[in-house]
Amino acid sequence: PATILGDIPEGQFVQGPATVSLDGAQGSVGPIPVPPGLNQVDVIVTLSYEATGSMVTTDCDNPFVRGDLSGDDVVNLGDMIGLLGFLFGFTPAPNPIDIADLNADGQTNLGDAIAGLQFLFNDGPPPAAPYPNPGCP
Repeated sequence: PATILGDIPEGQFVQGPATVSLDGAQGSVGPIPVPPGLNQVDVIVTLSYEATGSMVTTDCDNPFVRGDLSGDDVVNLGDMIGLLGFLFGFTPAPNPIDIADLNADGQTNLGDAIAGLQFLFNDGPPPAAPYPNPGCP
């Protein structure tokens, strides 16, 4: 539990939501009645939550999702268009270049665009790791 101290006018309520932050956790507080004659109240907040989803940790400075050239954490047709744009000199190289190496053969070429399109439209294998979560080569 965390204790939050604050001055509140006599007879007033703390109207929510009041944002509480403790080690990155957030929640809401209120309304809290204040007894007549008091202008300070101690509020004890107990934070509880249910974790959902996944947590990804990496040991590199620039984690990425292989094949996600747009950086939106989804590999889709737009990424393949971006890859073709890079391969034919219309767009700059992705950073890191490994983002575009969908088959992880150490080369970035038309084979990567074909692999990506087969994955998206022809039940081909997914991109090599790191995929689908961000990571490092």
